[in-house]
Amino acid sequence: MENLKTLYSNLTSVNIDEQKKLWDERGKGYYGEYLVFCELYKKANGISKFIMNANIPVTEDKTTEVDLMMLHETGLYVFEIKHYKGTIYGKSDDATWTQYFRTVQNSTFKNPVKQNEYHISALKKLYPDMPIYSVIVFTNEECEIKITNTVQDLVVSKLSTLFPSLNTFFSNKQKIFSLEQIDSIFTELSRYSPMREETASLSESEPVPFYTYIETISAEFKAAKAETEKQTEKLKKQRKIAKISLFASIVCAVIACAIIAVASSSAYKQICDAEVSSAMSELREMEKNFEKVDLNDANNRVLADGMLTITTELKMSEDLKDTAVLNFTIKNNAKEYGIILNSKSALLVTLLDGTVKEYKLFNSTIKLSGTDDDVWYPSKKDFTNIEILDVDSVNDIEYIKITNVAIWNYKTNQQTDAVHEFEVYSK
Repeated sequence: MENLKTLYSNLTSVNIDEQKKLWDERGKGYYGEYLVFCELYKKANGISKFIMNANIPVTEDKTTEVDLMMLHETGLYVFEIKHYKGTIYGKSDDATWTQYFRTVQNSTFKNPVKQNEYHISALKKLYPDMPIYSVIVFTNEECEIKITNTVQDLVVSKLSTLFPSLNTFFSNKQKIFSLEQIDSIFTELSRYSPMREETASLSESEPVPFYTYIETISAEFKAAKAETEKQTEKLKKQRKIAKISLFASIVCAVIACAIIAVASSSAYKQICDAEVSSAMSELREMEKNFEKVDLNDANNRVLADGMLTITTELKMSEDLKDTAVLNFTIKNNAKEYGIILNSKSALLVTLLDGTVKEYKLFNSTIKLSGTDDDVWYPSKKDFTNIEILDVDSVNDIEYIKITNVAIWNYKTNQQTDAVHEFEVYSK
């Protein structure tokens, strides 16, 4: 909403629309802060005021920047906000956490709990007797959190699940601050922030007429859709450029080798061969995620008997724009083997332009029927109404496969070590 953007700008001196256009690491950080601010403004229970991007003194010549502080009637809440994708693994007392992606190399980053402890230690110097609580929020919905939390009074959450956790947290704490006390602390801390004079109490919100509310949501949706389309086009161009650059590097390596082989000794030729080999390895590694798989692999004893039959229907949605709908049935024909699909099983969709989309096979719509795994022998399973977003036509879809499939041997009552992929659709 426009009034929220204005309030955020007043608190931070940041124009969120401009940051979204830039969309660098700093811009993503600001956007994550803005999303949390909006959620707090709309959903936080109790009396509260907010200070953002405050530079809290650590020593006489050193400060530490705090993403967001919420002065609440139950205490001071310090937020560390990350707009990360992927699956996040770690423990609350680890030095670093891991950001896992299925198709690219993992990365590590400093434990945000430790970062926030540093912020809180600086605030404790200013307010040694004040209860201060740490809140870690991951704002990107393409993020999955798998964190082991052993710290008392710590909240680690995605934005979508923040308020059930946070409001429960509030209800278990004693109210210690009045509005006057919150105002007094707010005035003291505001000198460390970049906020403008036009600030507002966020403890209450004005009622909005229904039609005005709907119009605002519609406008936000259109703006978000336009931004998404823009980012999609940008990613398509980047992917094409990456492919061209990689091909060019291979060509350059080959040409360089040809020149050096003529002009120099065999030692130089060996160096060139290594360069070409490295470039080709990089190309093969990139293509590995997109290569097709054979449903009946003649070299695989488990799969050679045609244990699976997969029938597929792919069509454009009648209700949703730019959305294809996938329906398919898996039938197990083998007598000795069954397949196991679990929470990691996913659909990998490759488009003609090279874009790859990944969808969890089991979600809020399609449930796992067992405790952890579904084992089929002999039976069939229907998967219906799986939506593939942002496609103009089914002709844009080149290939679909299921990943993370295990095989179960009923005679030995054991799971095979290999993890398989099965073709669902090929153009």
